[in-house]
Amino acid sequence: MEKSVGERIGEVFLKVMSMSEAEDLIRKVRIKFLYETPFFANLSLYLNLKEDKSIPSMAVDFKGNLLYNPEWVMQLSFEQLKTVVAHETLHLALQHLLRLEHRKKLLWNIAIDFAVNQIISEENDRVYREEHTHAFSFPDGILLNHDFKDMSGEQIYDKIFKNAKEYEKMITLDEHIYPDVNGSNANKGKDDDKDNCKNMGISERELRKERDKWKKRLVEATTLAKQMGKLPLGIERLVDGLLDSKINWKGLLYRYITQEIPFDLSYARPHKKSISVGVYMPYVVKENMDIVVAIDTSGSISERELKDFLSEITAIAKSFANITITLIVIDCKIQDVYELRNGVDLSKVKISGYGGTDFRPVFEWIKKNKPDTRLLVYFTDGYGNYPDEESVRTLWLLPRDYDVPFGHKIVIGDE
Repeated sequence: MEKSVGERIGEVFLKVMSMSEAEDLIRKVRIKFLYETPFFANLSLYLNLKEDKSIPSMAVDFKGNLLYNPEWVMQLSFEQLKTVVAHETLHLALQHLLRLEHRKKLLWNIAIDFAVNQIISEENDRVYREEHTHAFSFPDGILLNHDFKDMSGEQIYDKIFKNAKEYEKMITLDEHIYPDVNGSNANKGKDDDKDNCKNMGISERELRKERDKWKKRLVEATTLAKQMGKLPLGIERLVDGLLDSKINWKGLLYRYITQEIPFDLSYARPHKKSISVGVYMPYVVKENMDIVVAIDTSGSISERELKDFLSEITAIAKSFANITITLIVIDCKIQDVYELRNGVDLSKVKISGYGGTDFRPVFEWIKKNKPDTRLLVYFTDGYGNYPDEESVRTLWLLPRDYDVPFGHKIVIGDE
């Protein structure tokens, strides 16, 4: 039987009310955060709520737009909705949508969902200890694995990459909308035909502004929550470095290598400045030195950091005629080996890999091919398989702080 005009109007009215109620519930979640978890309260205020019935659940883009299906929202309990809002907030705060780089989109989606859900789980435990009630309730099918505790999205990606086929069968809670820099469509995925899930166009300059904007917001939210004694444990480990003043890591690396160069004294050619005062001082003779630089290409290092690092190493090679730099490109195995000398053409350096992470092949290669190497500089996130001992003096360059079993470390970042 055909529905009457009144019945159809009533259905439309109920749908409109449902949509309005959905947005109202999300706003109430943000208010509730003020009492339970100031970290999420601060950051969730930057979400731009946009109703969109074309998506099955929720989606978030790198600019902070939170797209939601009102019918799906109304099916959740209030505690489950808090979990989902916190989930989307963390993707933005940790810049997950700006860190895809060359990784497989589907696998990265799964890795970052594991990462944020672990943080929410730990925050749930903290709130329970203080309030004797859970702040969050996980919807069915959410990705959570406590084996990934203390791991960043990059570290989880490296771990699950080894069993990619198994993990790619998993379904994520939400959809992620990535930037399409200058129309490159480098990260074009299977959902690009949907208006709400396509890659959004953005320039390189706009991308940097978005990155800086969310970094500032993250530091502010972290500082406030820390002052109140309510900072999520998982967050503190991931963003501790952002709260400290940045060091000029390039200058520090330069000085470190300079100090490592062995030297001797010779009177065969007196120091020029000493002759003018009638004193003969020996001339410093710097010996030749072999340095091996290893680049971890397992998906942990951003393209921008990689280019900066390669440029700086090349500059050092040109600055010291007595230094020979061997560049090793490696993920779980050695991909390429290059000798960097004066006038080296960086365009010839091919960056490949993107598998798991294993540091041992580099140490084995040095022992077999360059046993006299004085220093190994390893650019990595620190997560991988280490050799049992430090067979060559090692300097680790890490995008974020990580406990390495031996050697010295420099935590690099924006200057």
